[in-house]
Amino acid sequence: MLHHLIMFDGSPGAGKSTLSSFLAQQLTASGITTQWFYEEAAPTAFAKFWQDLRDGRPQMIDTFLGATTTFVATCSRTNATYITDSLLPGYHFFVGGFLRPHIEAFGVDLFRIIEPLHPLVIYLSCDVEAALDRAVAQRGTVWLERLISRINAFYYMPLYTHSPFPFRDKRDLIAYEDYVNQFTLDLLGSWSKNTLILDTTLMPVEQLKIKLLDHFELIERATDPRLAPELLDGYAGTYEPLYEAPTARPLTISIAGNRLFADTYWPNGTPLVAESDTKFRLQSTSNWIEFTIQPNGAPSRLTYFFRGELYGYEKVA
Repeated sequence: MLHHLIMFDGSPGAGKSTLSSFLAQQLTASGITTQWFYEEAAPTAFAKFWQDLRDGRPQMIDTFLGATTTFVATCSRTNATYITDSLLPGYHFFVGGFLRPHIEAFGVDLFRIIEPLHPLVIYLSCDVEAALDRAVAQRGTVWLERLISRINAFYYMPLYTHSPFPFRDKRDLIAYEDYVNQFTLDLLGSWSKNTLILDTTLMPVEQLKIKLLDHFELIERATDPRLAPELLDGYAGTYEPLYEAPTARPLTISIAGNRLFADTYWPNGTPLVAESDTKFRLQSTSNWIEFTIQPNGAPSRLTYFFRGELYGYEKVA
């Protein structure tokens, strides 16, 4: 595998999580050791950067570069391919807080740091409004409200003038994401051979997956175990938290179209992707759920891995 660091980037709803997780699964199924990092499950090296970003500290670019240096050192000690979703190259963190020459210099420094990993940026260009609408249809309007609140709370943007900030509504967010999309594409022009631009506006996700397979010379392999319907039926039900959990409310596992769903993470519920008979990943995230089976074969508990922590639940119905 030529690239030991593959970075997916693009606007919200463009398909970064769907396509990056698909590529990670296909590389793994092809025998290539792969580590996939969703933005919210970023390596711990970036913890100080998140704090600097939230506090609007001017040294945040240096902190980001330092975190990337640590991350690259970790990656260099293995033969794995690392895939990031929304974390790198990270231009979107800085476009509203720094002048363009400063961000261009940041890009040069960043590429120098990650170059030993033979990096590739896969940028998903899109119609921002259509991508947001697609994401809202899947994840719910609460997701959009959370996204706007998160950017308002975290991002440092004293120089941003393309719409009011803090953002008031979807229209303000679209203006910002349009600006970030074009800004990032302009800067990625200097990366030349280290970029793959995919237009997600008109191309359906299945065709985009084929594009990825062709680019990496992969043959699509089955990655989801075929699970018996009666096993899925046994997992469905209501689970009460055993101790401190992401929320105090019960967790409901349901079935729709021969697939499990959990009423967590996305406001509209999240599909579960089978990784084994008992372990399921929340689609397009790094979080997972693992069921505990009693000697009689019936599920009794589940463990929910959420943002780096483990939480236990007991089945009550």
